[in-house]
Amino acid sequence: MLSDTIMMRDQDIAKIANRLQVPLIIGDILNGEGALTDDVHMGLHEILSDDQPDSALLSITLSARTIANAFAGQASIFDMLKIECDRIIAEYGMMWLRNAQAKSLDNNTVFETLVHIPEDLDCISELLEFAKLTLDDAENDASDLCAILIAQASAQSLIAQTFLESMDMGEQDPWTIDHAIYDGENIDMGALVAEQASQTFYTDNVIKFPTMN
Repeated sequence: MLSDTIMMRDQDIAKIANRLQVPLIIGDILNGEGALTDDVHMGLHEILSDDQPDSALLSITLSARTIANAFAGQASIFDMLKIECDRIIAEYGMMWLRNAQAKSLDNNTVFETLVHIPEDLDCISELLEFAKLTLDDAENDASDLCAILIAQASAQSLIAQTFLESMDMGEQDPWTIDHAIYDGENIDMGALVAEQASQTFYTDNVIKFPTMN
């Protein structure tokens, strides 16, 4: 993934943020151009909970990076958070963007990357916990934004881990992780697992977990 790390440009990161929306909303709130109203608070939770784990990971990471940049130099945790965010963006960003642009992806590379989603979500969640503690006394919405990201990172980590465990067991019976959103239709995640063997399909915000060859 090192070549992708080098190739990631600000405009590529901006494209991802624009598609995911949550990083832009959080950026506006931190810049004073938006407010964390009850409706916005609920909306952020809903958007992130509707995302598949790979999209949620990038959305949470880009948002956390925005928070880290906003408070850079105020505490070492923000430097640590930014470093970890940059690593995750480098590892997943170009793959996600290529998928969104309907470009072909190598199944083995995709699998080897996506299996790390649960631990990367847990890592971001842990760092955000420390960032939140630092921001709890600040007179802004940053602490509450961290709490939203922490809650969604924890939930998405469980979803991703369950998905991976189902793949490892070769589960064929449908099982539900809420519902994936695909072209406006509800799709049972168990059906996706059962279709792994021969065909790979991609949507704007879902990188399908492939089987290993």
